[in-house]
Amino acid sequence: MKMLKTVEENFLIDPSIHYKKLQNALYVIAFFVVISNLFVSIALGIKTILILLVAMLATRETEMFFFYQTKNAAREKSLLNYREHYGHLDGLLIGLLMPIGISLFSLVIVCFFVNFFVKNSFGGFSYNVFSIALVARVFAEISFGINHVLGMNFTDNVLVSLFGEPSTSIASIPYSVGLFNFDGNYLLASNTDYMLGSIPAIFIIILGLYLIKNKVIDYIIPISIIGFMIIFSFILNEYSYTSDVYILNSIFLGPFLFLTFFLATDPIIVPNSKVSKVIYSLLIVLVILVIRETGSNYDGVVYAILFANMLVPMFRAKNNMYKGIKKIIIIVIIFALSIAGTILVANNHKKQTKEEYKTQEIYKLEGRGIYE
Repeated sequence: MKMLKTVEENFLIDPSIHYKKLQNALYVIAFFVVISNLFVSIALGIKTILILLVAMLATRETEMFFFYQTKNAAREKSLLNYREHYGHLDGLLIGLLMPIGISLFSLVIVCFFVNFFVKNSFGGFSYNVFSIALVARVFAEISFGINHVLGMNFTDNVLVSLFGEPSTSIASIPYSVGLFNFDGNYLLASNTDYMLGSIPAIFIIILGLYLIKNKVIDYIIPISIIGFMIIFSFILNEYSYTSDVYILNSIFLGPFLFLTFFLATDPIIVPNSKVSKVIYSLLIVLVILVIRETGSNYDGVVYAILFANMLVPMFRAKNNMYKGIKKIIIIVIIFALSIAGTILVANNHKKQTKEEYKTQEIYKLEGRGIYE
């Protein structure tokens, strides 16, 4: 499996074994979300299957088209290259990052765009600067204004007419979009309408530990991201919300854990050195909090990881310049400035009681049409 040398350093085990084990974990998530959505509604379950299948098929066909047009490669050779680089996992991840309401036609366009321009135009496997699945999510949001429940598109209308409209949206099981209080059942919270891969946190944690144990992902990044999120959430809570659930909400609700374990750790788009990975993790958390507290997006994890991806080439280029104590000083400075900025943001918020905080989050969800 040919790849860049700087990328090859990030794989803790043989890349083929890495992707096989990652594939196993992603298939577990896909199976879980299909079954759980089928229990909610046959229409939702079928739409989930269609999203995953269409994403993988459209990604594969785009790859075939690209190799045929640029390298005049026969389909058999292109398909061999696609399989060798586990291209179907890109399609599976794209599907898991989509909401249930996206139209299949829009999904095909999204897959074509990211696979053609974000991956292959950069040189193909291991040359892409950004995670193509994350770019797919952003492109879908900006271009198609994707729905978080079954929408008014042809496929959804057919499914609803055949199987009936769901009596309750997935968002109401259990109102866990964004930073909403789920009365303590954090490990069981799920919001697969916002993002199919956002299955209950307990399963994400188990799969994440499985990946760490088998050296599929480097433990430094998820531990750092979760650790920094706890620290900054504690600071924000102390200075602003005074809610006994804010820190737990920040970690367990929304797609935070799924994206932390499965997207932020992609060896193709992370720095090489251990200290750089800590800085990378710190930047992700900072951007998440800035978007959540000062922006209009109620999560921001996707954008935060993409922002950090943008700076990874700089980390790699500077690996020989900033070593040891210099890197530690950089982390300390960024961390100190981050705490100061977090306190400043927190001070701009009115002190809130637990009930005020809960009411505010409900209002946010109602404003986006995803709360019932």
